Amino acid sequence: MAELVDELKTALPTAFESDDHQSRRQAIDEEFKEREEKAFSELGAQARERQVIMLRAPLGVAFAPARDGEVLSPEEYEALPAEARSRLQATVEELKESLEKLLRQLPRWQRERRGRLRELQQDVVRTAVHALIEELRERFQALPDVVGYLDEVEQDVIHHAPAFAGSESAAPEEPASGGLVAPVSLRRYQVNLLVDRAGAKGAPLVYEDHPTFLNLCGRIEHLAQLGALITDFTLIKPGALHRANGGYLVLDAIELLRQPFAWDALKRALLARQLRIESLGSPCR
Repeated sequence: MAELVDELKTALPTAFESDDHQSRRQAIDEEFKEREEKAFSELGAQARERQVIMLRAPLGVAFAPARDGEVLSPEEYEALPAEARSRLQATVEELKESLEKLLRQLPRWQRERRGRLRELQQDVVRTAVHALIEELRERFQALPDVVGYLDEVEQDVIHHAPAFAGSESAAPEEPASGGLVAPVSLRRYQVNLLVDRAGAKGAPLVYEDHPTFLNLCGRIEHLAQLGALITDFTLIKPGALHRANGGYLVLDAIELLRQPFAWDALKRALLARQLRIESLGSPCR
């Protein structure tokens, strides 16, 4: 899994920087830009037909009475007959209503654009990820649980591609942030191996010279970040009971009885034939 993450950190940014992805992304951006420009152009054409000019500025859009394509000065406007001024004022109000409808439409178009970009992003990621994970699936095809886990990893990587992309392609809902508590940390793809018996021969033999509750049952560590304590599955640490499982655990009985909660935790674990990693605030039940 560590090797897979390293490969994904290289393969996915490369896929996002490819000419094909950039051209498809640009096509989507241009499509929605043209849609917006067309809507404003049509509204401007309607205004001109009714002797009104639509003025677009950085601070917004305004309408002004016009004659022969030129904006009327205040003096020229006041010189118009009252009926003409009333007609122009009514026209401007109608155009303002049409403008408000158009402005309400823009956020929906932006959401649609982001959705299209997200689909494009996932399509690019799906192509890059599938080949890499397929190699792992072939290696572990005899282990259905592992294959199922890899299927879930593939879907998760596709869904959280911005964690690998590290570029403007990241969705606004998932802003980039440094440190452990990134919206989607790559730590989620690590494997926390509690006990490794690779190469071991026979049953394990473990001597615990300091049999505290945590040393026996294991613990969940925390990290301080931004004034809060955070944790995840990679911070779960095993105890002596985990390391001795299936074998022998040697303890100093007097030392065991001196430790708060340790004796009760050991008895309950042995009677229940189950290990629980819990904090001292809620010791093994």
